[in-house]
Amino acid sequence: LIGIHESCLKILEQQTNYGTLILSYIVVIGYVT
Repeated sequence: LIGIHESCLKILEQQTNYGTLILSYIVVIGYVT
């Protein structure tokens, strides 16, 4: 799951606005699951 997280971070670096929103969502899901 860490590999997926790293891939997401790379994508987020390219998409700041949309990425920040998704990053927050991913972090929440990460802690929940």
